[in-house]
Amino acid sequence: MFPAPLLRAPRGRPRLIAMIARWGSARVTLLMLLLGLVLRIRGAYSDITQLYFRDALWRHPLPYVDYPLEYPVLVGGLVWLAGSFRHVVPYFCVTAALLIGAGLLMVRKCQNAV
Repeated sequence: MFPAPLLRAPRGRPRLIAMIARWGSARVTLLMLLLGLVLRIRGAYSDITQLYFRDALWRHPLPYVDYPLEYPVLVGGLVWLAGSFRHVVPYFCVTAALLIGAGLLMVRKCQNAV
């Protein structure tokens, strides 16, 4: 695999955590968001739009009752909430906003753990 010096920062913390501490969590999250948008524009697969069309979410069905959903219950609730929109673009934007919020929360929790 990789030699240990490539995986560790000078103070012994993993490089990713050291980068977040140096750049700030907001900048790292923005960088990840921009990378995700670039990948999406270039044709990367996204479950978000696939779920909208596969499960006919514009009809606002109830997950686990009206159709089977293979995701955890909290995700099913968020899918149902975002499915309130009748068009795919607002559905995608609301779902992306929820994912960004979850990502920011995760970065914040990781930052507090260091």
